[in-house]
Amino acid sequence: MDRNEVMGRLAEAETQIRDGQVGSNPEEFVETLWAQVHQEAPEDMQDEVYTRLTAFVDLLGIGPVDLPER
Repeated sequence: MDRNEVMGRLAEAETQIRDGQVGSNPEEFVETLWAQVHQEAPEDMQDEVYTRLTAFVDLLGIGPVDLPER
């Protein structure tokens, strides 16, 4: 994924979270997003994506999600 694709997917995910459209398993939503975005993001975006994903966990109000370390 390039920078624009990553930022677009993160923006889409944030909208889904804010609109309550993450389904019945928010942990799975975040883990799937991790697989789709973080692992495919350019190396120079890894920290930024990780930060956004952990912010999504906070927005969802879920406990710690088992995301790999940065």
